[in-house]
Amino acid sequence: ADGGGGPDGIRFLEAILPVLTPTAVVHWTDFAADHELPACERTRTFLTEACARLVGAPCHILHSAKAGSSSVAARQYRVTVDFRLADIGPRGASVHPAGLPLRGSQKLRVVDEE
Repeated sequence: ADGGGGPDGIRFLEAILPVLTPTAVVHWTDFAADHELPACERTRTFLTEACARLVGAPCHILHSAKAGSSSVAARQYRVTVDFRLADIGPRGASVHPAGLPLRGSQKLRVVDEE
């Protein structure tokens, strides 16, 4: 995908966004010019707009950075942007798609109120 996602990028998002669980994180890989680093605004804007348009949910960007130290072309780098869908209201408990137990960060946390 090229910040604008391209046809394959948008098809991927059309397939994956509707089935994300509340704890799911997407690791998006893209290409960016050196002057776009480290913010990767073009990619972040594309993802934010795609989430809003495709599933009506805000996109919560967790991390964006250059992936690797070498360029793929003159002043062009691979970048990674980790994101999840932001909470848009009450959701059910997270359930593993295959019915397996959830891992540590995916488990529900119960806070005692005192």
